[in-house]
Order: sequence, then C-alpha cells, then structure tokens
Amino acid sequence: MNELDLALREIRRSRDYAEEMIADIEPEAWFVMPPGGVSTIAWQVGHLAMAEYRLCLHRLRGIRDSDEELISSDFLARFGVGSVPVAGEEAHPTRNELLATFRRVHVQALEELADFPPDRWGEPPEKPHRLYDRKIDGLWWRVRHEMLHVGQLALLRRQLGSHWRWRFSAIPEHPGFFGGGKPFISSVEADQRREPSPLPAIDRSVDRAFEKIDSPVVRREKRLTVPLPRLPQCP
Repeated sequence: MNELDLALREIRRSRDYAEEMIADIEPEAWFVMPPGGVSTIAWQVGHLAMAEYRLCLHRLRGIRDSDEELISSDFLARFGVGSVPVAGEEAHPTRNELLATFRRVHVQALEELADFPPDRWGEPPEKPHRLYDRKIDGLWWRVRHEMLHVGQLALLRRQLGSHWRWRFSAIPEHPGFFGGGKPFISSVEADQRREPSPLPAIDRSVDRAFEKIDSPVVRREKRLTVPLPRLPQCP
C-alpha cells in the first residue's frame, strides 16, 4: 500500500467517525449552542466541508469555475477560518443543505485524489499552507484536522444531552476500527458490556508528582484542584 492509498484510507475512516458523531443528533439541536459553548453542530459540519475542499481540492489543483456548484463562495466564507459560530437556524443553511455539501465535497475529493497524477504529489500546494509544503502532506493534515473536530463534535453531543459513542476497539489493526463493520454503541450498552478497569480508583487530590514540579504554568495551575488518575507503578 503506497502513501496515497494510506492517506485515502484514513480520510475515509475519519469521515466515517465524523458521520457517526452526528448521526443521531436531533435536527433542531444542530443549531443550538450549549451554555458556555463556543460552537454548534451546524458550524462544525460546515467547517469540515470547507476544510476538505480547501485541503483536498483547492490546494491540490486550484479553483475551478464549477466549484461554485460544489461548494459556494458564500458557504466557504460562512464556515472558513476566522468565521464566528452563532446559534439559530436563521444564521445557517438548512441541516439538509449542510449535509449535502458535506457529503458532496467528500465524494468529489475522493474521486479527484484517486486520479491525481502520481508525479505531482511532491509539488508545493497551489495555495501555501503554514503546516506543510507537499501536496501529499495536505491529505494527512486533512485527516488530523477532521479528527480534531470529531473531538469537538463528541463534546457538543454530550453537552446537548446525547450519549457518548465509541467503537469496540481503538486498535487500527482490529477489524472494528473506523468502518470495519462493528457499530458504535451507546453508553448504556457500554455499561452493560464493560469489563472491570485495571486502574485504581481516581485519586481526588492533586498528584504528588505535579506538586513537585516548579514552573510558571504549574504554579498557576496549582491554584486549581484537578482530579488526576493515579496509575500503577511499573514493576
């Protein structure tokens, strides 16, 4: 398996994970910003569509006139870098429009990436990016960026009252990892299947090792009481 095949596999897996995170969110909840929150499900989905276009299409082969039908310039501006998430349906495209763009860009990206000339992957991106300087590396940043936002989606779904979701295995070689055929299960089902943890109970005091560290950051953080897990010592 070459580098492109590996990157395409991880692009599909990260998108599978993102899709699972939003699959059971009630439509009206997409536009709600939880108390103390800074984002919405709608903004996250729109932002991921924008990012996949920028990283996997725009920076790969430039902008085409037909891209306006794929993802409009208004959509790109609304969910681009520096955009500010706001609550309310009136501030967004509809949920169906968001999902359609989210999936349409993904399909187009996979098709174009598979057909991109192999001898051009080492070229610099069509628009410079501060985190990579080869077109092939843009695909890996797309994976990392999507997984970063999957974490934000996971937090949002909990804040909105949904169960957390997980797969049976977090080991890449396991057939249940990211689209391998085993579904996510809810926290209720997880409680029924969970095996006893090998770790001791969480110690509710600040860890002694943390207390011994002296740095400006730690001196500031020592003002907080942070529950830290106490791991068993290595033999």
